[in-house]
Amino acid sequence: MKHPIVIVGAWFSADVIRLWLVNHKSKHRMPNWLPNWVFVGVVSVASAGCLFAVLYENERPKTFAVSAPVIIGSPSREVLPEYWLVTQEAAYAAPLAMQLEFANLKPISSMVSAYSIETKIGRKWVTMPCLDVRRGNVFWVPGHVDFVHAKLIDFRPMFNDLIQNKNLQPGDTAKGWLLISIPKEGWNPKSLQCRIKYSSGEEAVEPVIGPDPGGFDTDLRGGAIIAGPTKDISTIPKKYREDRYSPS
Repeated sequence: MKHPIVIVGAWFSADVIRLWLVNHKSKHRMPNWLPNWVFVGVVSVASAGCLFAVLYENERPKTFAVSAPVIIGSPSREVLPEYWLVTQEAAYAAPLAMQLEFANLKPISSMVSAYSIETKIGRKWVTMPCLDVRRGNVFWVPGHVDFVHAKLIDFRPMFNDLIQNKNLQPGDTAKGWLLISIPKEGWNPKSLQCRIKYSSGEEAVEPVIGPDPGGFDTDLRGGAIIAGPTKDISTIPKKYREDRYSPS
């Protein structure tokens, strides 16, 4: 929250102005009360502005609500994932599968042009890259390392397919899967937020309501079905330690 910083900065600036006026009283005639009243005025205006900003933030209506009732996957980057997005260029690790549920709270129809999932590490919000599953096929690797006997799997519906180029009417919901990478900073399942950009140019951020106790699972087979025969993907280049995994 930046409002306390603004108040402190205004206080410091007002005090500098007050001392400057005090030092110049000998050279320029001015009322004795002027320096102190200038100080009070600057601080008061800054405080009133911050108060208005706080009230505006609290009263601003939400444009959407989002939750993640199920998250399955690897608890950290140190655990080799079982899901891999295989494209023509490489196999990209997919440590996390998130079931995301989005609700349009606007009184008008809205189209989402971009979105991202972010996690808070310390005081910083870090983007968790989403894999573009349209670029390839997703495979389940038994035991994390058996790339010779990888099995084609199917996640349906995918979240992106539900909202891409679609006008969401007031109250409409979309519930689908995302395959997400873990950034190098790590991730915090208890501190997630979703950033939305609408086709109108408007942006909004809301917290992601995480899964109930037991909603995080390390068995990735719980979110998908086997969709094809076994395939050897052991010779395909693997990418799972980069800052960004998305092939796009």
